[in-house]
Amino acid sequence: MVEWFVWKPNHPERETVARLSRDATFHYGEQAAKNNLKGRLHLESPSPGVYRLFIQNVAVQDSGTYSCHVEEWLLSPNYAWYKLAAVSYTHLTLPT
Repeated sequence: MVEWFVWKPNHPERETVARLSRDATFHYGEQAAKNNLKGRLHLESPSPGVYRLFIQNVAVQDSGTYSCHVEEWLLSPNYAWYKLAAVSYTHLTLPT
């Protein structure tokens, strides 16, 4: 699972921008709807296990600190999902 978050200026909680689920289904987060990001988000996977999220035509309302959280899930022999690892990546801040 890959999840992208944003912290907006003067807002204490992070909000989800987008999420790629274990079954590779792409979901827009609450922040995508609030800031009209749905038509401007672009997900790219240049190689297996590598994912990039782009915001096209960046605007002032996109300002904030962005981060990415990744969890690696595997399916056990008895068909139960288990989390193998989790990591959060460096933040990117878009200026206001």
